[in-house]
Amino acid sequence: MKHLIRSILSCALCCTILWSTLPAALAADLPDDFWAKEDIQRCMDLGYFYAESDGSFGVGKEMTRAEFVVVLCRFFGWKPTVPANQIFEDVSTDAWYAGAVETALRQGAIAAIGETFRPDESITREDMAVMLVRALGYGAFAGLAQQLRKTFPDVKSNAGYISIVYGLGLMDGTTASTFSP
Repeated sequence: MKHLIRSILSCALCCTILWSTLPAALAADLPDDFWAKEDIQRCMDLGYFYAESDGSFGVGKEMTRAEFVVVLCRFFGWKPTVPANQIFEDVSTDAWYAGAVETALRQGAIAAIGETFRPDESITREDMAVMLVRALGYGAFAGLAQQLRKTFPDVKSNAGYISIVYGLGLMDGTTASTFSP
């Protein structure tokens, strides 16, 4: 079971990271020998990602926090709240992602810390790690993992979350000694 969850989450995370670098027609535009082609196609087939209105995937565009929360809801099969309630002052109830933000909050993937969610900001690797660990229900363990030896010296906050996603094999560092949170 752990291997299945790890495989599925690795696929979703890979697709999330690649979101901004892929052309719209995956099968036609990706070289046959592209290392993640099968995983990307599988994520598309499962409906975790859809093309933008112009048919592209936003080449060169970084994924926002709102976009990641929508993908997280799709991945875990969480049905976004409709109609949404205004939880954060910067997430209006009629925003396309409002229901997903409320649902992710209700599911524990995000926390209501402060009055804003910052939906239009690019998601960081640290944010991804925290949301994934919380979505899996391991948030309480992240506090305990804070005390473990740091795998990556560049991690200054949320070290427990990053230790868990690294330990589960869901995220790697950008190098052997750098996580690039």
